[in-house]
Amino acid sequence: MEDIRRLVETHAPSHGLFPTALDGVSVYRKTTPNPRQPAVMPPLLNIVVQGTKWAHLDATTYRYGAGTYICAPTTLPIESEAPQASEEQPILGVQILLNTRAVTELLVDLAEHTPPRRPSPANGPELAPTVVEWDDTFTSALQLLLVLLDDDARRRALGPGRLRELLYLVLAGPAGSSLWHTIGRSHDLNHTIGFIRDHLDQPLSIDDLAQRAGMSRPVFDRRFRRATSYAPLQFIKALRLNAAATLITRGSDITTAANDVGYASPAQFSRDFKRHYGQPPKQWSRTAAAIGPTA
Repeated sequence: MEDIRRLVETHAPSHGLFPTALDGVSVYRKTTPNPRQPAVMPPLLNIVVQGTKWAHLDATTYRYGAGTYICAPTTLPIESEAPQASEEQPILGVQILLNTRAVTELLVDLAEHTPPRRPSPANGPELAPTVVEWDDTFTSALQLLLVLLDDDARRRALGPGRLRELLYLVLAGPAGSSLWHTIGRSHDLNHTIGFIRDHLDQPLSIDDLAQRAGMSRPVFDRRFRRATSYAPLQFIKALRLNAAATLITRGSDITTAANDVGYASPAQFSRDFKRHYGQPPKQWSRTAAAIGPTA
């Protein structure tokens, strides 16, 4: 673990998220604490090598700290929390996006030899995140991947294979069933969620979304809630408000943020925002400015 921590520290020299030359792989350092606040989590693998973070989805809290990773198989409206980050004890980690060609190609190759696994209903919503504790094999694979960042020639020659090895371990582990069920099996609801994410600034009809998913409205409503724990309208509103709050945190003005997530009425946006977060957008903007940027 110490060698991995040093590698992340070297390639994330200050607060922020730093893309690497490996497909979909970034490293990060978080030096400022942030209270619980909204965020939009894309399909990703977030591997923590120092510190602790929390993600809140509906009524469920996911704690992931050093020696664990969280795997999110689809875009989700969450609330994130990292109250203990500091310059002296930063949160360090590796982020790997899961909507990349490398993941898709691996799943296609494996599908010929490995029967896909379905998530168990007892484990919660089908598309919910999974927190996994590393084992020694994963630790070794992660270190072998990160060490390539110091050598361009070795990275170009060995990087894709080592990334596939790490992703294979995720697929073979506790988070694998949710990935098979979404990315690996072209899950209809996963594609619908991707469409929602990419069209937040446009009107979204539940009937149209159900048709896009190839389901009747009642079946769509039932399956969506089972997969995400949200009703479709509730999910869209949460995703819009979380995206707007994130834009405001990054410096966007309130009107622009509202427009960017599909609100034509600033008054309606303010009402929904206050109802959802307990404070109006202007107060949120002042609070976000005091907290500063997050990673």
